[in-house]
Amino acid sequence: MSHFPATLAEVQQEISLQKVPHRLVDQWISVKEVNRWADPGAERLVHLGLVKQLQPDPFPDQHAEREGLIQILVAERHFLRERDEVIIAFAAGLGKRCHVTYHSSLEDPLMKVFAGAWVKETLQRLGMDESAPVESPMVARQVRAAQGKFATQVVRSFDADSAETWLRSNGFGELP
Repeated sequence: MSHFPATLAEVQQEISLQKVPHRLVDQWISVKEVNRWADPGAERLVHLGLVKQLQPDPFPDQHAEREGLIQILVAERHFLRERDEVIIAFAAGLGKRCHVTYHSSLEDPLMKVFAGAWVKETLQRLGMDESAPVESPMVARQVRAAQGKFATQVVRSFDADSAETWLRSNGFGELP
């Protein structure tokens, strides 16, 4: 999943290079559709789509089969927490256990806004490999705080093809 089409295109290009079997979803993504993908007899593919394509079930089946695990990988964080929470709400309505993981680079626009260059430089000085994951409740709190700051300044959120365009379209100018 991604919030912006430009990010989705980058992810698709990368997994194509890695020869990962995948499918680009160009329609609404319903709970039934995702459960069909997770069916034990279904072909194992990575399904790529945009968060705005998710169609949560307003009345989830309380008696749904709970077996199995659905992995939802999100290639970026949105500047507005409410957009990230759409994914969590969708996962909650699937009727199966879900694991939602957000992947962000220090080069992502949201990370640049709150982390700045000093975080990247500090991690490099500590000898951390560029591809090593940083999993920290502190980082998650900082992301939520940055999203909260954006939420107070956005009057109306305009859709955009990329995170950089979203910033400009919503009155934030260029990144630091």
